[in-house]
Order: sequence, then C-alpha cells, then structure tokens
Amino acid sequence: MKKVITLLMLSLLLACNGSNGGNGDIPPITCDPPTGWDDTVYLELNPDVAADSYYSQYPLIHWCSIGKAEGRKYKKITSFTLIEEAPLSCYFTVKKINGVLNAGTYGYQNGIHASEIRQGKTTIQKFDAESVFAIREFKGDYYASLEHGKFSTVDRAMIYKLINGVWQEVYRHPRWVIMTEMHVHEGYLYATGTAWDNPSDPAGVVRSSDGINWEIYFENSYEYRFWGMTSMGSELWIAATSSGVDWGSNNSNPSVFRGKDLIWRDYSRPNHGFWGITHHKGDIYLGGTGIARVVRFSDKRTVLESTAHEACHWIGSDGDNMFAAFSSSGAADAKIYKSIDGTTWTEMTGITAKTLISGSFEDDGLYIAGGRFHQKSEGYGHIYKSN
Repeated sequence: MKKVITLLMLSLLLACNGSNGGNGDIPPITCDPPTGWDDTVYLELNPDVAADSYYSQYPLIHWCSIGKAEGRKYKKITSFTLIEEAPLSCYFTVKKINGVLNAGTYGYQNGIHASEIRQGKTTIQKFDAESVFAIREFKGDYYASLEHGKFSTVDRAMIYKLINGVWQEVYRHPRWVIMTEMHVHEGYLYATGTAWDNPSDPAGVVRSSDGINWEIYFENSYEYRFWGMTSMGSELWIAATSSGVDWGSNNSNPSVFRGKDLIWRDYSRPNHGFWGITHHKGDIYLGGTGIARVVRFSDKRTVLESTAHEACHWIGSDGDNMFAAFSSSGAADAKIYKSIDGTTWTEMTGITAKTLISGSFEDDGLYIAGGRFHQKSEGYGHIYKSN
C-alpha cells in the first residue's frame, strides 16, 4: 500500500508540473506491483521505456499507468510449473475464456470417444469425439475444433462455438473426420482438416468471416496433411506433411504452404514432416515430426533438434521470445526450449510429461497443454504455467 501511495503522489506531482519526459499527463496510479516485478527486467524487456527520460527512472509508474493496459511484459520466462493433472486423458489445448482457464482433452482412451472441456477438475461439457483439438478466440467469441465429432452417429470434423455458456456445433465438414488447428488471419478464422483414412478425399483448409458460415479455402490432393498455421504480414503460412501421414513416415517429406501454394517440400528428409509453425522476428520457424526439430525457413537450417524426441507439435512466439515444445513416446521427458534470436536455445525446467501438444500466451504467462498421449490406460493430462 505504501508503494502505491508513493506512486500516486509522484504521478500527481508530475501531472501538476505538466511534464513526464514529453509523454503528456500521467494518470493516477492505482495498482500494486505484479507478482515477480523487477524494475531492471521491465526496462530490459521494454527498450522504449528504458529510453524515456522519466519512465526509465520510475518503470512501475509506466506499468501501472500505461504498460498494464498495453499488455507489456514484466518478467522473463525461466521455468514451468505443473498446475493441473488429470488421469487417463491428455490435454490437447488450453485457453482462457473470460479470465478462466479452459482445457480440451483427448478422449480416445481404451477405444472410447469421450473428450471434454474442463476448468480445473470440473467438467464443463462432454463431447462424443476423439478430441477437443483446439480452442481459439475470434472476434470476441470462442471456438473449438473436434476430431471425429459426434462419433457414434455421424463421425465428422466439427467446429463448435460457445453460445450462452454452452458449446454448440456451428460447422460440420461433409467428408472430413478430423478438424485440427485453428488460426485467426486477416478477418477470418481458419481451420485445417482431413478425411484421415480416405485416399480419394483431399485434405485442406476451411475458413469463416463470422464463425457461422464456413467455406472451403482450398483443398489439396490426399498427398498432404495440413497442421499448424501462422501469419507473417498479410500472408498465411501452413505447416504440412506429404504422403498423407500425420507424424512423418511412409516416405513423407516436411512441406510448407504459403496461402494455397506449396513453396517448399524438403525431399532431403524422408519419413519426416512439419506440424508446428510460428512467425518470429521476420522469419518463419517450423516444428518437425519424425525427429523433433525446429527449422528456420529463410535458410532451411535446422536450428534445434533432439533425436530422443519424435515431434514438435507446438512452437510459438510472444514477439520477444520463441518457445518450442518437444514430445517423446519413449523414455525421455518432454522438453520446452526458449530462444531470442532463433539460433541459440535454452532448455526450460519443470516439465515431467511425455507429450506437449499446444501452448497459449495469456495475460499472466504461457500455458502448455499435454501429459501423455496414449490410447490405453497409461495416458494422463498435464497443464504447465510459465514462471
């Protein structure tokens, strides 16, 4: 309280003097320092604040009056803590909805299609589906993609929308059975999907401008499966795997689409694929399957690799740091790595799961969904939060 009052007196004094280093009037300060606050770290993460003649001396005033509303970063991610465990079902996705963390599960355990969306240990809604693969926000509403939606009756790739507190179906693909990643780009919500086991039915991407009316963005031959998506400027980038496989096998190759066009198929890596993808500091980075690795698109260089892990399902950037999640089906625990420049990587501590499927940057940190992906009783769910 004493620090808040002191900041309030300082801000009012400077407001009366009409100066704050040339940035206009300073509004009253009414917040406590966030947990883990460090003046030096805040200035390091926000160079424009460090360059300001006033705010460089009082960074907490900047956070309380401006930085908090702008979503400025105030601490470095150095490790992760397990915050949620669940028996049997691996967590596939995690997202805050109205400030509450929601998680979607993989439900195909012991041959039973029964996935859920949970808040902590509370089940919010059950689905007759193999998984709730992704949860995304689009134009103020929330959407979930389902693998094998309504499996017992129709078995189709589906998208649900949260309407008045209930998840309701808004799109059903006429042929696909798996809907996977979703991504917001240029006023549209995009989703990747596939028929999975039907060689005559092409995989592709659908999109919607309102979340209700959906259209085919493009369909390709069964030669490719489409996974993660990202944006770089006005361009939509899509990670893909050739030869109609998921994880990299059957002489598949890692492949990349920019919009509807194939721009790289890496024939030098047979039995491999791409799944994760992100944009970081002017370049595209891809997460590999077959062997877990990160590839920088501009020079086609593998910048991170682990032969003890089989997949990088998720790779993401908060603008300053990039994170890559490596999964294992063997003895090795999963790993999360962090990089500022895309070349030098640091391993984060605190991960004990085998599988890491996705991540979500929220207002209080980075959340990672995973556990152990398994179609028998050995499966389990973990959610981690950054420290």
